[in-house]
Amino acid sequence: DWRAREAALNRFDQFTTDIDGLPIHFIHQRSARADAFPLIITHGWPGSIVEFAKVIEPLNDAGFHVVCPSLPGYGFSGKPTGTGW
Repeated sequence: DWRAREAALNRFDQFTTDIDGLPIHFIHQRSARADAFPLIITHGWPGSIVEFAKVIEPLNDAGFHVVCPSLPGYGFSGKPTGTGW
């Protein structure tokens, strides 16, 4: 059910940034805790950020600002046009 998955992902704060001319999508979900640490979690091939939907909120509650990027060519990130990116 796409709409259910879409709603599950849309509960997180999502952004894009430009890295070396390529748009990179990422979730950045900040913890409410003032002493929180940043934590980057990344998926592998052939995964996606969907893998982390169930752990982002528990990590926030445990005191982590979670950053979860979509790798280049996956999800909402741009696809490199050349090799060696």
